[in-house]
Amino acid sequence: MIKTVNYFIYINKSKCLVESNSHIVEFTFEENPNKDTLRSEAQISDFQCFEEGLRKALDQLHYKSGIFIKNILYFSVPNDIDEVQVVCYFDAADRMECRDSNLLKEDLAILLNDEFRQYKEQNVLMISVFASKVDFSLINKLSFKFQRTIHFDSGLIIKDFGLFKSILGSIKSKFDVSKIYLSNMRYDDLYKDIIDGSEDFSIVDNREELILKGLNKVSALNGYLVTNRFKLY
Repeated sequence: MIKTVNYFIYINKSKCLVESNSHIVEFTFEENPNKDTLRSEAQISDFQCFEEGLRKALDQLHYKSGIFIKNILYFSVPNDIDEVQVVCYFDAADRMECRDSNLLKEDLAILLNDEFRQYKEQNVLMISVFASKVDFSLINKLSFKFQRTIHFDSGLIIKDFGLFKSILGSIKSKFDVSKIYLSNMRYDDLYKDIIDGSEDFSIVDNREELILKGLNKVSALNGYLVTNRFKLY
């Protein structure tokens, strides 16, 4: 009889979490500065270092491979992930001897949670503020209607809110936005005032927990919402 084991992986340069059977292992990794070609926290420029950290975390969760074990990896990935990064995640899963791997974009993982269910049929604007990028994602029925990511040198956008306000105003003029969420508490105080005092504006203050829960939920949806690679050999 084949045993199926799911592993849910939240990825950020400052902290990664791997969950399986309600057990969570945290790991970090230091990238080679000579390979620092990607600037954002959720993007990885040195997958060799990432894979080494992931392997150690999986070992702590008693990860095993074999013909009677079906391991399934679920990765949270940036909303603006490119095709090169997609292949890198799948290749990392291959090196973990995992034949079934899935990628789920972060904002979709968050919105899969029950507390967002009432807005499923409406336009929800997710704004995620990081040290080196800002994500704007307009989502309706768990489908992206608009997505834009601004990358910048650390601290630059904080000095000039003009671009942030311009993009926000453009989105609100083109779409009937029902709810605005600001994700990632690290910078929320700097951005609250430019949301124009919207009554529908709310803070997502448990981002990591929600993403892990969303990965758990998507595992029961038979491939819905994820980018999947399954290898027969």
